[in-house]
Amino acid sequence: MNEPNPSEQQRPGTPPATQLAVIGVGGAGGNLVSLLARVPWPGLRCVALDTSWRTLQMRSGVETLLLGRSVLGGLSAGGDPKQGRAAAEASEAELPALVSGSDMVLLLAGLGGGTGSGAAPVVARIAKSAGAVVVAIVSMPLELEGSRRRRQALLALNRLREEADVIIPLSNQDLLDKSDPGMTVPQLFSAANERLVEVVTAWWRMLALPGLMHLDLGALRAATSGRGVECQLASAEAVGNNRTFEVWAQLTQNMGLGESEFWKKTAFIVAGIAGGEDLLPAEIEWLSAQIRQQAPQANLVFGVACDSSLQGRLLVTLMLSNAGGRDLEVLLPEEQTPESSGRSEPAPVSDLETQSFLPPATQRLPSRIVPPPPAVPPEKARQLYRKQGVRSRGKRTGAEQGMLPLEVVSKGRFDKSDPTIRDGEDLDVPTYIRRGVTLN
Repeated sequence: MNEPNPSEQQRPGTPPATQLAVIGVGGAGGNLVSLLARVPWPGLRCVALDTSWRTLQMRSGVETLLLGRSVLGGLSAGGDPKQGRAAAEASEAELPALVSGSDMVLLLAGLGGGTGSGAAPVVARIAKSAGAVVVAIVSMPLELEGSRRRRQALLALNRLREEADVIIPLSNQDLLDKSDPGMTVPQLFSAANERLVEVVTAWWRMLALPGLMHLDLGALRAATSGRGVECQLASAEAVGNNRTFEVWAQLTQNMGLGESEFWKKTAFIVAGIAGGEDLLPAEIEWLSAQIRQQAPQANLVFGVACDSSLQGRLLVTLMLSNAGGRDLEVLLPEEQTPESSGRSEPAPVSDLETQSFLPPATQRLPSRIVPPPPAVPPEKARQLYRKQGVRSRGKRTGAEQGMLPLEVVSKGRFDKSDPTIRDGEDLDVPTYIRRGVTLN
């Protein structure tokens, strides 16, 4: 592990109110941490984790840790999340030192590959067990990267839900769809990195900069109930005399926040407001009132920061979560719900239907089986038969059955046919007549 230069670690600035660590996992996460390390962030600890020794040698200005030396021997995970997970678990003894003393850990990773998808949930679990509030900021793959990477990203997102407190998934596909058609590939990934840096910047301002109100981590953890709450991000910036109204107008136009149905479903909001020394309490109060008016049912956690470099500017960041503090489970490509497969589950029986058609618990349903008659002694049976005019079932008498005077008049269409004679018997004559069988 490479320790940062003490002169770089003790950068000038106001001591932060909260100890914040940023950990990048995998290639994408490491790239972001390297970008953040170039900015003077007082009190911000930057760490890069990877399974590839060669990739870690390219990181500068950050702490580094090679994951799974005994498992992969310094090679990459090869796009296999199982290898990335095994590497992180093999390095569990070294990970707690990276988050020791941190109140919040921002976990950066690109999902879909091997190291980020496999190791990020393990790092989140260890950071959370150390007492830190874990916020996972992850990027989702593009559609052109294929279904395999998408499935791996969704599986990793599900695992992060079990380990992190807050998850902010950022879709690279949405960024591509909204981008200029003339944007090049390097420009696209640069824009994606800038967006992730913007999220980290918003958290750092709420936690580290002096101001009217610091973000209450206890309230944040209580609001998430220790579960992975997925949040959507909306941010805006404005200057001038009408900056408060302009910021709110931008926010309501961003990500569909202007729709009342979205606000009604919102259960949890983190609001970060940052400005210069000219930031007015009235501006904070007005923005807070707007948020509470739109979502009175939501649990609101506020953070307000002041920085002289933001003089004349007003920056507002909202992180919102719906579905009762947790989004619905991710539907993987191979999985189907009854709705998606076209099959419908039987509707549950209501209490009224149950009372109408089911008998009380003490009432027995009539049996459909008829029981056999009771056994009757032979003498009693003969008496009953005599009363009913029925002859007793004794031995047969010697009476013989009479024969009806039947005579074959014609054989119909076979009248002119020769009889079928075999062994001296006419087979055209019924058997019981030829053999003299008496019918009962």
